[in-house]
Amino acid sequence: MDKGKLRLGLVGCGNSIKYMFGPYFRYVSNCDFYGAFDIEEEKAKEAQKLYGAKVIYKTYDELLKDTNIDAVMICTPTHLHKQQVVMAAKAKKHIFCEKPMTINIKDADEMIAACNAVDVKLMIGFNRRFNKGYIKVKKIIEKKELGDVFEIRARWDKAHAKPTGYREKVYAGGGFLQEDGSHPIDLLSWWLGDVEEVSANILLVASNMFENEDVAQIMLKHKTGQISSLNASRLTHLLGEEVYEIYGTRGTLIVKVLGHDSPWTQPPQMYIYRKGKFVEDITLYNSWSLDEELKENWQYSKELEHFCDCVLSNKEPAINGVKGRNVVEIVNAAYLSHFYGKKITLPISEFPDFEKIFKDLSKKSKLRIGWFDGWWAGY
Repeated sequence: MDKGKLRLGLVGCGNSIKYMFGPYFRYVSNCDFYGAFDIEEEKAKEAQKLYGAKVIYKTYDELLKDTNIDAVMICTPTHLHKQQVVMAAKAKKHIFCEKPMTINIKDADEMIAACNAVDVKLMIGFNRRFNKGYIKVKKIIEKKELGDVFEIRARWDKAHAKPTGYREKVYAGGGFLQEDGSHPIDLLSWWLGDVEEVSANILLVASNMFENEDVAQIMLKHKTGQISSLNASRLTHLLGEEVYEIYGTRGTLIVKVLGHDSPWTQPPQMYIYRKGKFVEDITLYNSWSLDEELKENWQYSKELEHFCDCVLSNKEPAINGVKGRNVVEIVNAAYLSHFYGKKITLPISEFPDFEKIFKDLSKKSKLRIGWFDGWWAGY
């Protein structure tokens, strides 16, 4: 650590760095983008060119052996996270790991144990907890501005009906529910508290293109007695939406992001209704200066700033390994619920056999989408 800055080594320099974190490094005053590694060296070199990394490493081991690196930022496919986190912990590097944390609770437990053994920080990258709109939702619920909230309905849709790579492969674990659904599941748990029961149904519609699910519906019962649900699909023909309907005894709050995607900088639209009538637009609109807005409120820069501050000040990250594991457990329980056809009570004592689940799902699927009929709206 040098002059109040955390020297960061990037592991994986694909889209997460190119579009989500990299352009905003300049807004994070307590972070020094020191080095980068990617198995495709050209991607690491591109990150160096765009964002000023001092060193490019030939291997992950080489990065971990560099004593100038204080922490690693792991932005690789989910099924690689466990091994990479454990290796970083053994090298006594603090760790920011992108969501989802990993593919099953067994791996999550090993990651947490490895970090605890050498007292390094582990943070999981659920960026929406740093979005100014979703922070406001949390405060509205806590202050009972809607009365007692009893239900939240979430919807996460994308028009991504074409293969993109590892995400559609069984070796990567779950599909759209795991990869994208982890975001709203984390928010539902943050807003309403821990989950005690999960039920779910999943579909594999484009079974000729994908190996894992592309549509999912899940129901959650929280320990507080409240309920929440998530409908997630990558097969909409509409512009994708991220929507939360929050129902209270004195009002309903609608939160919506139109055409959402990870680099989307517009704030969630937020509308309050009472007794069947629209009451108020409480959207936190961006300032006239986009540069100032990104510096003060952008979710990616704020979460990275938080991670660096936690390491520099020896504080526990807001989304530590345990909270990341909680989401993994809910997702695992959803797959088990579908497979066994019953509600699953947490904690779970097993984790899903993805190969078996998706082989069965593919066999039962009577639906197909032609290769030339697939669609992709990149927003």
